[in-house]
Amino acid sequence: MSEGEPRLDEELMEIHRALHAKPAHPRYSTTPVVDALLRLRKYVESGLYLGVYAFTHGDRSAARHVVGLEQAVSEVIYQIIIHTSLSIGHRVEAAIGAMPIYLYASAIDKVVDAVKDLVYLTLMRRHTPPKVGAWLTKVSDKAVAKVPGSAVFEKSVGWVTEEYAVDVLAIMRGDGSWVIAPEDDVVIDDSDVIYVFGHKENVDEMLQLLGIGELTEEEPPPGVRPILERLDSMIDLVYLLNYLALYHLRAQDPKLAEEILEMEYTLDIMRLSLMDSITKLEGVEPGCRTALLNLVTRLEDIADAVTSSIAAPAGEEYREVLREVVEEAEEQLWEFIAVKDFAIKDLADKLEDVGAEVLAIRKGREWIAVTPFNFGRITVSKGDKVLLLFQEALEDDVAEELKEWLVPPREWWEED
Repeated sequence: MSEGEPRLDEELMEIHRALHAKPAHPRYSTTPVVDALLRLRKYVESGLYLGVYAFTHGDRSAARHVVGLEQAVSEVIYQIIIHTSLSIGHRVEAAIGAMPIYLYASAIDKVVDAVKDLVYLTLMRRHTPPKVGAWLTKVSDKAVAKVPGSAVFEKSVGWVTEEYAVDVLAIMRGDGSWVIAPEDDVVIDDSDVIYVFGHKENVDEMLQLLGIGELTEEEPPPGVRPILERLDSMIDLVYLLNYLALYHLRAQDPKLAEEILEMEYTLDIMRLSLMDSITKLEGVEPGCRTALLNLVTRLEDIADAVTSSIAAPAGEEYREVLREVVEEAEEQLWEFIAVKDFAIKDLADKLEDVGAEVLAIRKGREWIAVTPFNFGRITVSKGDKVLLLFQEALEDDVAEELKEWLVPPREWWEED
């Protein structure tokens, strides 16, 4: 190595090896395709939230363990490919009908690649300064927080979700191991650290009730705030796009697909606009501008990957599999029916208490995604469908809270 070339210490070499480690040779497992797809869904949601959090808060510990997500995802994708290939055999029509399963698995793989880029930059200390995380928390309505296991010792993940209306993204065990997207029955030890995500008010209330303190928030400089507000809207849109694309697996609705494609186009325009604004941003160091540009680019990569999952309709024999992926997950996606007229912002206020949110409205055959840009203008009429996202553990609370506004679809009762 010549004198002018950069030198890598052992820690950075270890990071590099972990990032480029080859997945283990695939072995056949009897895991059903539905279970494998459900696992993929949980991995990508937790990895997405954790990756963005690690990058914007400089949490290198979280970043180090998100790196391992790629291998976990690859192993699940192997099983999906093997099982689906066996079921298809040499049938051309079946192969075409199964395309959405392959596309979804491929999309998840691409999302994880984008998240991996973020955590790689975090590990290489190219993340945003931690103050950016505090600024984003100030302008956002959602938040991620670390909670010591001692505060919820011997409680289960499901109990934490139901008690505080938050999601548990991951658990860092006392021995240094990690559980990403833990199941509801996983019990928390006093030496653990858990990462939770949810509406900011719910996360902050949890921290205060447990005597941990409050979320770290800081008012951004006046010239920076508008950019961070738009960045926060972009993050919200990426999360929303992920859920709508997932729901499309069940709905198989061309009109919903059109709405998803329009959202992806909006995100691309936002990326270009934000990049121009960040480049001209004053009052922050050059490294911060570079980090923000990287974040915006990776978010657009994730949006592109998610949108690719809706490129082909599912064959009839695979629709039931895809329906189960949506309906059997711990995080529920259901179309409720409006029983009266109301404004979306009024419904959203009620939903925050139970950690639920409105994703989209269906008026007849037309879909309207609920975004930061139209949130205050959307009204719902009696008979419209309202797509809600909430935790299965809070199902009864959601139904009780909304009984004067919305009723569940017939399928809800059939599931019971």
